Amino acid sequence: MFNTENMLYRGACTEMPTSFKENGDIDHENIARCVEFQAQSGVTALFVNGFGSESLLMSVEERAQVVKTFVDAADKRLPVLANLMSNSLEEAHKVIEGYEKAGVTAISIGQPAVYEYTQDAIYDFYKELITSTKLPIYLYNSPESGNEMSPELSAALINDFSNVKGYKDGTQKIIHLQEVMRRVKKPDIEYVAGSDGTTLATLLLGGCGVISFITVVFPKPVIEMCEAYFAGDVAKAREKQFEILQIRKILKSAADICGYRYASELIGHPFSGTRMPKKMTVITEEEKEAIKRGLKELGLI
Repeated sequence: MFNTENMLYRGACTEMPTSFKENGDIDHENIARCVEFQAQSGVTALFVNGFGSESLLMSVEERAQVVKTFVDAADKRLPVLANLMSNSLEEAHKVIEGYEKAGVTAISIGQPAVYEYTQDAIYDFYKELITSTKLPIYLYNSPESGNEMSPELSAALINDFSNVKGYKDGTQKIIHLQEVMRRVKKPDIEYVAGSDGTTLATLLLGGCGVISFITVVFPKPVIEMCEAYFAGDVAKAREKQFEILQIRKILKSAADICGYRYASELIGHPFSGTRMPKKMTVITEEEKEAIKRGLKELGLI
């Protein structure tokens, strides 16, 4: 077992979606209600403005406003890790400034997207942003960007900058994660699974937790898995990981995050609305019935 007791993002951390009103405005009141549900559920931290939040469909000002709502609603009960995704360094600096003013605990930085960057160019991109703030930084290795960071680059960024405290692994590649770990010289880096499907494997390698989307709706199974692992009950943790894989499959059976949104309605804690195109948000009656049936079979509703 590895000592993760004093790590900031230990255990089940929730990647929070953003609530929107029917007209597309941000629903700050519902965001606060969703935060309260998370705080009462026992998760250990919030991850905001990730892919599931639709932050790429928000202005710089809106991203800061959303983060401020999360920070205020958490009210120091939960640390808030705010994610940054931007191709423009000028914009990224403005986002960081907004996050600092909002009072976030730490900042996660993802790679620039679409345009193909060399590994050296990605290093320089991160260097400028990492050194622009005194807040703790978590690297977010996100293959969806099209600029996946190599283990060599990831480790170099962790080793070279004192305020890099953690690594969110979105690659879902366990060998890749091991290669990062093998090269890192710092003893207390927080390795966080970026997928509900790789949580236990990450913990067994020395990770400290997961940034989970399942916990938006069903925190208990993920919390129980992490707690079982930390208590040394690997057999129970393995059993819970397999249950989580089933939940994940059910919730991902509809387009985008529609399955998660529908499940949130079923449990009475809905995150509302979207800015995605309407055809991306359609969930059929057949899909609803299949999701409801699957969740009932697992005893979740």
